[in-house]
Amino acid sequence: MSDNPRSVNMSDVGPVDRGSHPLEAISNYHRALYTKITNADRMLSRIREEMDKLTTMGDTVSPEDVIAAAGRVVGHGVPAREMATLLAGMPVQAGQGLASWVQQQNQMVQQQEAEVARVRDLALHQMGVSAVRAMAAGDMINRRKQSSAMLGPLAPGGNQAIASTPTAGALAPAAPAAPVAPSGPPAAPGAPPMMPISGPLAPGGTG
Repeated sequence: MSDNPRSVNMSDVGPVDRGSHPLEAISNYHRALYTKITNADRMLSRIREEMDKLTTMGDTVSPEDVIAAAGRVVGHGVPAREMATLLAGMPVQAGQGLASWVQQQNQMVQQQEAEVARVRDLALHQMGVSAVRAMAAGDMINRRKQSSAMLGPLAPGGNQAIASTPTAGALAPAAPAAPVAPSGPPAAPGAPPMMPISGPLAPGGTG
């Protein structure tokens, strides 16, 4: 398991960056796989180049020639363990037997090259497809983020925030007018105005 929380350890390619979304992680995996297959193809090419030289020597090839060629291959970055495995069955005497062994190994390397090339082309296609999907998904995520930032209060939940905000100032609703108290008792409807009483009918007048 990888110590980096941003990566996940894959058994066939090693640590792979998780990316910002799942499709980006898949794209990173296919890119790592393609890189590994390309490195294997490069290693086989180095071995085949040296085998071609040994094959042209025919019966004159010696074990020392094969060991020297193996050293040059390791110097180009091919793991020494791979070469040790290849040389395990090498005849120890020069002659026809060693020449036949070199030719046989060369044919095996060429077959492996053809198989790796086929797998490499498939990995290249998968890497391209996953990269396009990852870019499309990333673009969609970015567009959503930009839309949310531009909408602001109009984004989901924004209307609720507006409705819950109290209005104040000139936008506040007008208060109802206070009732006006009457200044005196209301006049009877249709009653004539009262006239002052004078003469003998006035209160306290003489009879």
